[in-house]
Amino acid sequence: MNLEEIIKSTEAVDLSSIYIYKDDKCVWDYKGGLNTIQLISDEPCIEDEKVSLQELLDFANDLEVPINILNLECEDERKQFSSYLWLENKLILSF
Repeated sequence: MNLEEIIKSTEAVDLSSIYIYKDDKCVWDYKGGLNTIQLISDEPCIEDEKVSLQELLDFANDLEVPINILNLECEDERKQFSSYLWLENKLILSF
């Protein structure tokens, strides 16, 4: 699943109010890989460390890789996310 697919599927105007989760764990950090952004999640979720969709998009733009080929991956499992669910202000990613 690439980042462009996710961005196009949201109806939210303010992407900074949408937070990213891996299943029930919040994403608190990320790093760039080869055509990927690796998401780092853990429990418990610390409110001021949650990664917003806008923050992730800004990071992607800094990588200078087109978002239509930039995939999201779980850093600890090295697996690419294959599905997502919108739930209020959460973007929930899973395999």
